[in-house]
Amino acid sequence: MLSFLIRRTSSIAIIMLLLFIYVSNNANAQETDSSKTDILFYGSVDVSGFYTHSNEAITGKAPIDSFDIGMNTDDTLFGAKFNYLKISALLELHPSDSFEDVFRRYFVSYNFTDDLSLKLGKDYTPSRYSEHFPQYAMNANQLMSFGTIAEIRAPLASVSWNGLTFAVIMAGEPNVNFGTFPSELFQETQFLPRFEASYFLQSDNYDFKVYGGYSNYQFRFYPAPDSEFYNSRNIDSYHLGVGGMYDFGLVYIAASLFTGQNMSIWGGVYDINLTFTDTEPLYDSRKREFDSIFTISGALALGFEFNSLLKAHIGGGYTVSSRTLFERGKPSSQYSAFINMPITVTKYFEIIPEVSIVEQPLNTNGKYAGAVFYGGVYFRAKIN
Repeated sequence: MLSFLIRRTSSIAIIMLLLFIYVSNNANAQETDSSKTDILFYGSVDVSGFYTHSNEAITGKAPIDSFDIGMNTDDTLFGAKFNYLKISALLELHPSDSFEDVFRRYFVSYNFTDDLSLKLGKDYTPSRYSEHFPQYAMNANQLMSFGTIAEIRAPLASVSWNGLTFAVIMAGEPNVNFGTFPSELFQETQFLPRFEASYFLQSDNYDFKVYGGYSNYQFRFYPAPDSEFYNSRNIDSYHLGVGGMYDFGLVYIAASLFTGQNMSIWGGVYDINLTFTDTEPLYDSRKREFDSIFTISGALALGFEFNSLLKAHIGGGYTVSSRTLFERGKPSSQYSAFINMPITVTKYFEIIPEVSIVEQPLNTNGKYAGAVFYGGVYFRAKIN
């Protein structure tokens, strides 16, 4: 029942948002100036042009050099924030081939007090901590899966109090590798929605975050199609992480560290090809059990502000994932590093030259998986 209710938060939040806009705008005609609706529009258009070199381990044959230019549709967005009395709402859109995915973020929140609020809708989960690692290659990847958790925007209900946030999340279909076993003989049922919590502390020159999450998936195993007999297999997914940043004035330093089990089942960790092949739980048909994946990952970044027009960032991260329940398979490892120099032409437009590299020295088969080099420029036009 709880799962059913959370899955409906997407449509409920949109309806509430439209109703809120209608009611608040009509109420403005009768209310004093102090209770008028505050509306803030914002957005950005992100375009990148990168030369890319993929070595033979990635391509499977000769190295490939290419130049790709285009819009980063995931970070190109237009949004509006609304505030009226104790109610606030957000609607954020971006280009997408899927109508449902056009709605990037949307939620309605009610502020019981200045420190206590309730949110319903689609938003970032509490474990997001990547904004201090501004890598722009791979569609502004921010070292996700190479030291920071891949951010998830999902339907959720959350309560926040004095920097502490607790969320109930529907994370979508799980990523699982059934190996050579026919996947049609499995039926996935999620026992519980995903739970995440975080504590975030912030001041003018530093911030600190500790976070964690847990979910459980059950797979029913059918010996043959249309069989009524089944055995259940469970997969537990959890993680715990910490991140922090300190700003010394002209220089800042940021760090991130997390560990977890079966994190890619909900999209938290992917591999060098931005897939989950080397990090998703694997079913062993011989033992009829899932091989869990344990991950540990960390990242470090430095930022320099030369003046109001010119900055520089350098950072890198490393991730190790290991299958430990069975003898076969070896730990996989991957890393990424970047250096860029944002140039603020105006407060509405940035030009960001960058050099990045991603490499996977070992995959789960114990083989070198390849490397990709990126060199180019990222352009961002903003309105806010």
